[in-house]
Amino acid sequence: MIRTEASPEIGMGHLMRCLSLAKMLKQDFEISFLLNRHVPKIDEIISAEGIKCNYLNGEENNADSFYESSDAIVLDGYGFGTEIQEYIKQKNKILVFIDDLHEQHFYADAVINVSDSVTEKEYTAEPNTKFYLGSEYALLRSEFIEAAKKPARKITSVKRICISMGGADVNNITLKILKSIQHISSIEEVHVIIGAVNPHEKELQERAGKINLHRNINAKKMVGILNECELMICPASGTSMEAAAVGIGMVSGTTANNQLGILGGLVKKKCVINAGDLNSISAEEISALIEKCIKEPRLINDMIGVQKKMIDGLSPERINRAFKQLINAN
Repeated sequence: MIRTEASPEIGMGHLMRCLSLAKMLKQDFEISFLLNRHVPKIDEIISAEGIKCNYLNGEENNADSFYESSDAIVLDGYGFGTEIQEYIKQKNKILVFIDDLHEQHFYADAVINVSDSVTEKEYTAEPNTKFYLGSEYALLRSEFIEAAKKPARKITSVKRICISMGGADVNNITLKILKSIQHISSIEEVHVIIGAVNPHEKELQERAGKINLHRNINAKKMVGILNECELMICPASGTSMEAAAVGIGMVSGTTANNQLGILGGLVKKKCVINAGDLNSISAEEISALIEKCIKEPRLINDMIGVQKKMIDGLSPERINRAFKQLINAN
């Protein structure tokens, strides 16, 4: 059972990486989701993957029966502290925690953190807790896993740009980026990808004559768009890992503190241009970073070369092996 959260307020990041995990494990395990409340658009996304989802409707006490009926439980969300971990372990359940903050003590049997900038030393946990850290455990959809296995491409010029600020983009950073590139004449094509719960869709649609707006597209479509473009602008979230799997020039930063770990890993590997805080950066500063990529396509080719080494397409095998080892040990 995968216990996570998603909403227009907190975004879709937890849900999307949990869906990727579910698809990696689906062949060998019976998977179900448990969310706090029902949101029709989110329910459609989960149902489309053929996975059952249950809802607590705000009654956290109802979670107990779902914990009892599960052999292994995955937690992914910032509301799941040490108390719920201890509670689940008292029921003798296998517990896996998907983390990106390393801010609490962990009682879980295993912790997954896909950032390349975090080490086991930064965690406090029980003696038997196992750690699966780094991009070799990237939680990616199968289409991106396949894209990662393909050879690196060679970029000679930057004419097509993709912008994706995640599932919600509450602060409408997408619009700021669009304003930052409107004067760059060499850009011939702009693709904007928005999620199902983006509250600014209408405002962005008004620019549809100048941009290609894509709403809630599937992984196959997104891989196709990334392959058409030379540069991606996105937060250091699961989206950046997907972009790296395809191999593309990338300008990235953070929209929330939980992305600092992934950004640190991308910067450490030198496969991204760091835009810092995307909420506070000005349109002019974004424009300067994009123009740097346009003037020096060599930078993009260097990024792609590193990305292809970082995301090798073998994370499903590693994840499957880890879960089977946890179950056999218990």
